[in-house]
Amino acid sequence: MEIYILLFFLLLFLSFCKNKVRIPYVIIFLLLTFVAGFRSIDVGVDSNQYSQIFNVVKLGIYYPTVEPGWNFINWLVGKAGGNVVALFTITAFLTLLPVFYVSRKLSPFAYFSVFIYYGLHLYSGSFNIMRQYMAVSLVFLAFYLLYEEKKKMALLVWVVACTIHVSCFLAIIFYLIKKTKLSFFSFVGFTLISLVIGSIVNERIIDFITFSEYSNLATSRSDVSIALFMTVLIDIYMFFIVYTAPQKLRDSFWGKLFILSVFVFNVTYTLYFSARIYSLFAISQIVFFPMWVKCCNLKNKYLCVCIVLLYVSIQFWRMLLVNANSIIPYELNQQGLKMGILNIL
Repeated sequence: MEIYILLFFLLLFLSFCKNKVRIPYVIIFLLLTFVAGFRSIDVGVDSNQYSQIFNVVKLGIYYPTVEPGWNFINWLVGKAGGNVVALFTITAFLTLLPVFYVSRKLSPFAYFSVFIYYGLHLYSGSFNIMRQYMAVSLVFLAFYLLYEEKKKMALLVWVVACTIHVSCFLAIIFYLIKKTKLSFFSFVGFTLISLVIGSIVNERIIDFITFSEYSNLATSRSDVSIALFMTVLIDIYMFFIVYTAPQKLRDSFWGKLFILSVFVFNVTYTLYFSARIYSLFAISQIVFFPMWVKCCNLKNKYLCVCIVLLYVSIQFWRMLLVNANSIIPYELNQQGLKMGILNIL
């Protein structure tokens, strides 16, 4: 647990650095890549399963229950003589690169964006559902390219993401509604409607949007009342954020993506693995929140920072204390580390 806490406070400290300070930014990128890449296969619920998939695919055998893009990455790493540590490291690199790149290009406070990404457990989530979060990062990059009006590149990146995890096709929802404008009261109304829909949606939706490999997980949460309570609290927080955001920010590309993330979160809150769906849109928070801090209607900007820090910190400590994704205890893959050092030497 100690390493996660140390990284949390390190990233919190660096959040107050200016964007133009580049060296720590690169070091943090490499550090997070190392921590994720050289972890033991016992860190993360699905890490051992991904190791087994790799051992099959590297022999040239197609693994039918995972997407073709993930099969190709596994085959390529195996063909190059890499082991499971190489797979984990390359996956971590490709997952973090879009996050750091877009944050650097777009966020008014790039280090703060990385802290939010880490604190909301988007980083530690990749220790478990590796290909999902790699695909989410690619969708994030596709959103950025779409924002920059590079539509062909955005489409290409989105297609690649879909070949890594099928759930990414849901990202097209945003493209269909991105020109829609909502007033604050419309936002409240649609939020309540989405919460009602989420309360009646059950596991049947899973069969429609996922592969059959998830059938054994297609059950609603057993603690629905607790999930509902937490969702309502988060919605109240989001009401405040949207209410204090200038209309220009609400109507912006990233404002609309943020609002959509709230709706999707509400619709999926009862589902066992809702994070696989709403993370596609919730990753927008890592650039939206810094934008909100910079231009929100509150006069005290330090208060704005504290409001975001409170939300991120609660999410971080809550997930850490329940050992979400089974990331505790953290262990290095010592054999993989030794082999890596020997290869360098």
